[in-house]
Amino acid sequence: MLRSLQQYQRTILLSLLLFLSGITSLLFQTLWVKQLGIVIGVDIYSTSIVISGFFTGLGIGNYILGKYVEKNNSPLLYYAIFEIVTAFLGVTISLLLFYGETTYIQMEHTLGAFAYMIPWFLISLPAFFMSGTFLALLKYSKPSEENTGKKIGYLYGSNTTGAIVGTLSTPFLIIPVFGVIGAAIFAGFINLLLSAFTIFLFLKAKKETYIKAAHAPLGKFHIGYLLYGLAGFIGLSQEILWGQIVVQFQNTRTYAFATMLGVFLLGLSIGNFIAGKYVNKIKNLWFAFGTITLSGLFVTLLSVLFIDQNIITIQEQFGNYMYSVFDTKGALMMGRFLFISCYFILIPTICMGALFPIISVIVSDGKNISENSGKLLAWNTFGGVLGSLITGFILFPTLGTIYSLFLLFVLSLGVSFVAFYQVESLRKLTPSLILFLSIVFFIPKTKFIDLLLQKEGGNIVFFQEGIGHTVAVVEEGDDTRKFNRLYIQGVSNTGDVFPSLRYMRLQSLIPLITFNGKPESVLVVGLGTGITAGALLQFPELKERRVVELLPEVVEATKYFNGNYQLSENKAIEILVQDGRHLLMKEDRVYDLITLEPPPPTAIGVNNLYSKDFYELCKKRLSKNGMMAQWWPITTQTEEASASMVRAILDVFPYANLWTTEMHEMLVIGSMQPLNIDLEQIRKRLAYPEVKQALDEIGIHNEAQFLSTYVMGRNGLHVFSRNAAPVTDNHPILEYDGWVKKSVITDILPRLLDQQEDLSILPESLQKEIAYERENLHRFYYAGLASYIGRRDVWSMLLTDLYEHDNSNNYYNWYNPE
Repeated sequence: MLRSLQQYQRTILLSLLLFLSGITSLLFQTLWVKQLGIVIGVDIYSTSIVISGFFTGLGIGNYILGKYVEKNNSPLLYYAIFEIVTAFLGVTISLLLFYGETTYIQMEHTLGAFAYMIPWFLISLPAFFMSGTFLALLKYSKPSEENTGKKIGYLYGSNTTGAIVGTLSTPFLIIPVFGVIGAAIFAGFINLLLSAFTIFLFLKAKKETYIKAAHAPLGKFHIGYLLYGLAGFIGLSQEILWGQIVVQFQNTRTYAFATMLGVFLLGLSIGNFIAGKYVNKIKNLWFAFGTITLSGLFVTLLSVLFIDQNIITIQEQFGNYMYSVFDTKGALMMGRFLFISCYFILIPTICMGALFPIISVIVSDGKNISENSGKLLAWNTFGGVLGSLITGFILFPTLGTIYSLFLLFVLSLGVSFVAFYQVESLRKLTPSLILFLSIVFFIPKTKFIDLLLQKEGGNIVFFQEGIGHTVAVVEEGDDTRKFNRLYIQGVSNTGDVFPSLRYMRLQSLIPLITFNGKPESVLVVGLGTGITAGALLQFPELKERRVVELLPEVVEATKYFNGNYQLSENKAIEILVQDGRHLLMKEDRVYDLITLEPPPPTAIGVNNLYSKDFYELCKKRLSKNGMMAQWWPITTQTEEASASMVRAILDVFPYANLWTTEMHEMLVIGSMQPLNIDLEQIRKRLAYPEVKQALDEIGIHNEAQFLSTYVMGRNGLHVFSRNAAPVTDNHPILEYDGWVKKSVITDILPRLLDQQEDLSILPESLQKEIAYERENLHRFYYAGLASYIGRRDVWSMLLTDLYEHDNSNNYYNWYNPE
């Protein structure tokens, strides 16, 4: 009885150690994905390098360290050593990634794509030692032949549970509090505490003996290794595809992705615990392994088959319920993320997690537990790496989501057949499983795009699946006001609806028209609909026009948007498909204007295009009179986060000014020279036939209407952002911003309009015209604000008054209540 109690206490202690170790592992991995996105570009390659490097290190470590731990009698000491090395390497690599951007760019210039191997190798090193922590404590737990599966399930489940906490706490708490570098140091500190505690246990404990079972004869190979490797291939491939599926029902916030990964790890943890508890009671382990392998992917296909508008309605209702309980917008959104993630992922990942204790008992039979577990994990990990690469870079772009799932299902059938075939009594049963394949005939390849159309309405005009993403263009609106909208990963990004047409053209034309001197070269970061970049074609003074876009499918999609002057077919503008920040880091080219229109600031990975560090990089690439124009969507983040973005610009540029380009959009221009309103030059540029036509189409017909969009200079922006900390790479405030309330526009827009300043040194007559046009613009904006608070009477009254003053403006007429 006493011995049983001691074993129970030991299991609890070891589970706690592995729980904390799991937290740090996922914390480091999350940080490396974020950091590498800056170093080599925010795209699928940076994530793939981290994932493949991390899992390769785990795989090699499991294989090598499993043997090493099995041969030694001091597992606690080795656990402590593994934690110390992990702490040192983890923090060191984070520091190298943070401060080594320039060095890496130089290496990439020399080595080309082979430079990817440098961060890949660095990340694999700490992962190698992370793998040994579980194996060392498994050896220390002294599992017997009777409780092998139970010990493995509990310990591995605890480690995975810690990974859940690490996944969720990193974006919600650790990075917002400590910053990126502080988070790495925090993780390393936990590793060192764990090592110190285990060294204390090692010195205190009496010398223990470990029974060594005879090793299997050299050259003997168990089929279980191969099958568990294929299970890893299927599992990680499913994770890649889930990333494409689930995001269409969430959004692009970091919290959504963290929730999805948290549910993934939760399923693995539950599966480990359940299988660990009951594995010794299962009479036919091979039958269980085959059935569970097949069931996981079968449930995924069922979830895809039955997803429809009713499920989306339930998702919304669950979010509303969470809102009623916690009374926060964050609870509402997290409720939606949690529901849809569980719908697609939870049961299949429970099946994945249950496989490890079962196959461990099959392969080890209670002997050489650490070594056999290490080999199994190595096979599973290598299979996972191969699956993520093949699925992410080949299957998904070639076959699409549905057909890739079909192929994985066939592979699951094969694994199940082999597992069933190990039991003579089941061999006749295996051919009947072919009936399961009938499900594939009921799922159309266009399942998700059809659902998108049901949810948003409209007609699909373009759809393409690329490496790590999907891009669609959907025609929306009624017969009188049709427009196209761009969807990336099922989330609306932008479109060519009239208000968007207005702000995007002004994004380029305002800085060009007010430029001090003659602008000759422009770089646009972010293509989207192509309207911002297309406006450059209308400005005749330019000699060099460049735009950089991350996704090649977006370039193809620009053909379906109006108002961009079909720039993708125009040789006067160069379109580069790569990461914008990376381009500026690699090239020494100087521009007169860099205009920035990436995805909204709170989207995952985009903070690095709104940070002080990035603005410093832009400043280095500007000419003496150069300008940097930053798109500011005032409704996509909290007012506090907007203030931090503005503060980052002010900390870099000595001069800055603000313009209103549309009711929901602002434009911040930073420069090394003050804004010089040269009226004659502005009139000359407004008179260019191409410029005049482009502005007429968006409701700017004269110089007074153009200049009425000026809001304030540096002093006003300083007042707005006075107490805010700047957005930086180390403190990515925008990415971890709170949830935005609908009232954000009714708070921030009046505040900015109330501070609107007059442009000095202008003729009095023009000043009066500007004041008149500004008053009309304010009537229009305040009418919009009235509609946000439900005052349709005020909205109608203000617009009616506006049309008495100006009934020929295309912008105002777009919203005409008549």
